[in-house]
Amino acid sequence: MKRAPNRLHALLHSASIVEKRIEALLKNTDTRHRQALILDILEEFGPTAQKHLAARFGVAPGSMSSMGTRLGALGYVSQS
Repeated sequence: MKRAPNRLHALLHSASIVEKRIEALLKNTDTRHRQALILDILEEFGPTAQKHLAARFGVAPGSMSSMGTRLGALGYVSQS
């Protein structure tokens, strides 16, 4: 009996390739994937409150505050 192809294996392999490509693109920015997503959202929609970003990403406001502080220290955002 022939076994059906494992679709999960293909997806995991594809995700690994994409993850490595993203890491390479972000290497010189000192940011991580989530932080790059935040910058992308800010570029698209403009300034917004951290609580709105936290809700959009499904993280606690404190976590978003930490990410915002890091992005501010890197000069990518200003917090007010």
